[in-house]
Amino acid sequence: MILRLARLKPCISPPSRPNSSLSHPNRAFFHSSHPLSCRSHWPNGESRSACNSRVMALIRAHKLDEARCVLESLSLNNVRTWTSLLTSYAQIGRVQEARQVFDAMPEKNIISWNSMLTGYVKNSNLQNARKLFDEMPEKNVASWNAMISGYCRMGLMREARELFELMGERNLVTWTSLISGYAEAEDYIEGWILFLRMRRDGAVLDQPGFVVGVTVASGLARIDPVQLLQGMVTKAGFDQDVIVCTSILNTYAKLGELEAAVLFYNGMPIKNEFTWATMITCYAENGKLEYACEIYRSTPGQTVGTQTAMMVGFAQNGRIFEARAIFDEILKPDVVAWNAMVTGYAQNGLVEQAEEMFNKMPKRNSVSWASMVSGYSQNGLYKKALQLFSEMLRTGMVPINPACTSAINTCASSGALQLGKQIHTLSIKIGSFSNRFLSHALIDMYSRCKNIDDAVQVFSLMREKDNISWNSLISGLSQNQMLEDARSAFETMPNHDIVSWTTMICAYVLAGHACEAQELFTCLLRDGLKPNPFTFSSILTNCAGLGAMELGKQIHGLALKLWFDNDIYVSTALINMYFKCGSIIEAFQVFDEAPEHDLAMWNSVLTGCGQHALGRQA
Repeated sequence: MILRLARLKPCISPPSRPNSSLSHPNRAFFHSSHPLSCRSHWPNGESRSACNSRVMALIRAHKLDEARCVLESLSLNNVRTWTSLLTSYAQIGRVQEARQVFDAMPEKNIISWNSMLTGYVKNSNLQNARKLFDEMPEKNVASWNAMISGYCRMGLMREARELFELMGERNLVTWTSLISGYAEAEDYIEGWILFLRMRRDGAVLDQPGFVVGVTVASGLARIDPVQLLQGMVTKAGFDQDVIVCTSILNTYAKLGELEAAVLFYNGMPIKNEFTWATMITCYAENGKLEYACEIYRSTPGQTVGTQTAMMVGFAQNGRIFEARAIFDEILKPDVVAWNAMVTGYAQNGLVEQAEEMFNKMPKRNSVSWASMVSGYSQNGLYKKALQLFSEMLRTGMVPINPACTSAINTCASSGALQLGKQIHTLSIKIGSFSNRFLSHALIDMYSRCKNIDDAVQVFSLMREKDNISWNSLISGLSQNQMLEDARSAFETMPNHDIVSWTTMICAYVLAGHACEAQELFTCLLRDGLKPNPFTFSSILTNCAGLGAMELGKQIHGLALKLWFDNDIYVSTALINMYFKCGSIIEAFQVFDEAPEHDLAMWNSVLTGCGQHALGRQA
């Protein structure tokens, strides 16, 4: 955190002191910046009120330099006018001019100070913002809120929290800013705790307050906080608020709680296009495409939002041509609709069509670029993915987290470590360093590129370490022959899931430690966890690679007990394992008893026959 702040450089150097020989203290400053005198532009007899009105008109017309010149020429000292000018400069990113105007003001009030502070914050100049904040002769709640908001925007939650605890008076903006910051930093537990504290402190929540509460509840990935919040919403009378209710519905959908989502949707008194779009998405993502179509058809007056949701639903379920038919019905598709088609084509392996849509887009945003980069990467076109990412940077577009994550995944798959490091540095500069998906990708990239120290460093810097983070680290350590460290990380991990166990067992198998793998597999069962087909197929695949047939037979026996022997992936892994271990009869037996045979299974049998010179049987 401190290092991050130290890298933030001031926008300007302190303004020089005006020449004392001039009659007005601001006159030298303006004459040095603007040699053109504006005095002749205005009649001498005009009142100060009229002059202020004219300056305000210039500011509203975005003629800021001219307005600034007039202020100097006529020696106007209206605080509101000066403050409007510095605010306008800050809003367009000209923070240096804003600070010069601020320093030249004949007098300042709390609004002037807050305007300058907000200007620094919105332009990410936190070092100067904090310096100004500390220099303020007086502060109000808006001053504190601006500074807290600035820290939250940059992911500096410790500094934001310190200021929050020092505040004497807080309002809803204070609470929601900090809770939103925790949500953005993906520290949902702390955000939820703070939300409950806000309720205990007697804060009367408004619409934004409930929405941010839903956001952090959603991040906890559990249904009970959402149900608790739903009760709060009803008690506060916001169950008629379509925005709050749609955010709750969206959370149920994201959690995969289809039954709860349907029940809540049916009870909503007011619905809008976002409500319908959310429910369409919920049904589609849960494989209930016919119900999604039913809602789509019953929606009064199709909008781009509902059409896009239905397009995405079709695309996710492999019905890309129906998705395209809806897209073609939209008279004026927005950028979201275009992005949906690019993503849909890429997800279905139709990269050329995705490219065509991307190139035809009348307007692109950061999601457009991220979708195409991800599409290339998912389809193995790593060179094109990285070329497009570079092109995006050349256009001046700031990449969003998914674009950086896709680029990092591409670097991992193609072994482009140096480029991956550059993207890592870029992600820190643009404030994406706290994103957990990006962190997972970085751990994977550094591990696969044999740079395990950097992988461990990324892991250690993560604020919130979920199971995916731990599993990525364990996998990375084991890939780099650091088995003891991998086991230590496994033991340190707060909660083990089936992926954790599978990763650690496979690590032992790959290292040739069949006894330890068997012991760990027994512990998995003792803990009450049920292996899934992925667990069985992963372990069997590793047994095949090492010829560990005894362990493989034990895994086969357990698969029979748990009725996984009929799973096509497990059966294929068993066939592959038996062939590679030289047990041909067992391999054919598994093949004959399999309820169905897919291409992968046939390939395993044919390959096995080829390995053992069984040309006739093949």
